[in-house]
Amino acid sequence: LVHKLLLLYLARVRNAVFVLTTRMVKQSEGLDRELSIGLEQQELMVHYQPILDLQTEDCIGSEALLRWYHPEQGILPPSLFIPIAEKTGLIHAIGAWVIRQVAQEQASLYQQFSGLYTSINVSPSQLNSGNIEGLLNSQKKLQASGAGAARRWGFGVTGAAAGSRGGAAAA
Repeated sequence: LVHKLLLLYLARVRNAVFVLTTRMVKQSEGLDRELSIGLEQQELMVHYQPILDLQTEDCIGSEALLRWYHPEQGILPPSLFIPIAEKTGLIHAIGAWVIRQVAQEQASLYQQFSGLYTSINVSPSQLNSGNIEGLLNSQKKLQASGAGAARRWGFGVTGAAAGSRGGAAAA
């Protein structure tokens, strides 16, 4: 209730109109507790969006996209749960999980199609916390352990992430 009142107050102050649906409010309530459980219960999944060479029309790689299959609310978009993961610090555990998952899922694909790569997005809090080294070390450990797929990854930073660091971009 406090959040609703605050949003309504801010809307009036800024002469803006905010439409809050019951579903939007309901979806965000309690997700900070449930996200940790969701990670443990394997409710997170990685989907892959193909990256195409426009000249040859060949698939040259993919972008790893994280989704949360919430048992009661269905598929939740990253825009809803990534800020919660950043706020609670779970983003680091989720980032490590994504790297392990991509390594497992892409290994056989890379054997069949040697030229492919996978891009993994990095959140603003991972950049700002200095934990990028941890992600890169995870990648190096997987590569050293024989997970050859690890050398075919790239880390991407969204425009919002780059802007939150004062315009500095890292990959």
